[in-house]
Amino acid sequence: MDNSNYNRLCDFLNDFLSRNKQNENIFFISWPHLLRYHDQEIKNYKYLNIYFFQRAFFKIIKLIALILYRLEIFDDSKQYIKKLSKQNLNTIVISHMINPSQLAYKKDFYFPDIAMTKNTLTCLINHTKLSSEKFSEKLPRNTILLSRKSDIKTNISIFFKCIRGFIDIQFQKSRNNYFFLKIQKKIQNEALSSSTFLNHSFKKKIKNIIKEINPQKVIFTYEGYPFERIIISAAREVSSNIKCVGYQHSGIFESQNVVYKSFNKKYDPDYVLCTGKITAEYCKKKIENKETIVKVLGTQ
Repeated sequence: MDNSNYNRLCDFLNDFLSRNKQNENIFFISWPHLLRYHDQEIKNYKYLNIYFFQRAFFKIIKLIALILYRLEIFDDSKQYIKKLSKQNLNTIVISHMINPSQLAYKKDFYFPDIAMTKNTLTCLINHTKLSSEKFSEKLPRNTILLSRKSDIKTNISIFFKCIRGFIDIQFQKSRNNYFFLKIQKKIQNEALSSSTFLNHSFKKKIKNIIKEINPQKVIFTYEGYPFERIIISAAREVSSNIKCVGYQHSGIFESQNVVYKSFNKKYDPDYVLCTGKITAEYCKKKIENKETIVKVLGTQ
């Protein structure tokens, strides 16, 4: 994909997200959130054809199977969070479990200092293929690994959210262009994907945790992934007083796209922390919501 087509794609996807910012059934579809021009990222956008076994009927069958596969009979983390809520925790850090080997280190990989403070709850997003039960006894103090499973009622509700997103897109007009029609059909198909299902599940879980803890601030990595805006949305729904702080720990790239866009203030962080002055200055220029405060990490 050359730069011209990449820019056309970004413009269409960003416009699509902006038009659907009030509809979480569509906005929580991961595919339209294009991060940047990178081989690993762009490969998901090169092939827009929907093959036979990727059609809606088969996707719905897979979603029904996912309801059962992601079924959680008993969630013991709820009791643990209720117990933690009595400790006057004022910060929630949302970090990542990338590899089980990172548990050998006492400090969090992304937030080594903040996550260790006694008034902080650290929630790890599980990016491994292992279940949370495998790690529960090895986690540091005040740390939970977010389960990717939910109760049957929640899973069925999420299933219908995915279906509703698919139907809502069906009735939307697209630009009278074959390229853009294929993109919109692809987005519609992705409404029935497992990633969309998990995004809705994540919103439910993280909102319940924020509601139970009622922190002063929520801190998370900030690169443009949908889960970041989901965290902000969940926090805003619990209380407008909760400060949402994004940490841009990675480098900056000219082709970065969705991270700087402001689709709705309910999805924008209050603060963005950067690792250096150059990164911070670049972010200040690019971030569309000028109410977002950009700071260099470690400065007042």
